[in-house]
Amino acid sequence: MRKQGMLILLGVILFVMAVAALSGCTHTVYVDRPVEVLVPVAAPCLAESEIPAPIIYPADQLTKGDSDGDIVGALLADRNQRAAVETVLRNIIAACAAPGATL
Repeated sequence: MRKQGMLILLGVILFVMAVAALSGCTHTVYVDRPVEVLVPVAAPCLAESEIPAPIIYPADQLTKGDSDGDIVGALLADRNQRAAVETVLRNIIAACAAPGATL
C-alpha cells in the first residue's frame, strides 16, 4: 500500500512538472525595438502676408443721420462686397484643404 501511494505521489509530481514545463512554451516574449509612428502635425498653409486684412464694409461706415436711400445703397454695396470676399476666402481655404475635399 505504501508503494502504491509513492507511485501516485510520483505521478502527481511528474504531471505538475510537465504542466509547468509546457506552460513556459505559451509565454509570449516582447522584444523592445524602435517603431516608426507617423503623427500628423498642424502646419500653417499660408504665409502671414497671404492672409487678407480686415475689411471695412460700407454698412460699417453709416452714421445715425444717414437717409434711407444711403442705408439701402450701403447695404447693397455691402452685400456685393461680402460675396466677393467670401469667394476669396473659399479659395484660400480650398488651397489649405486636402485634395478632393468639398467646402
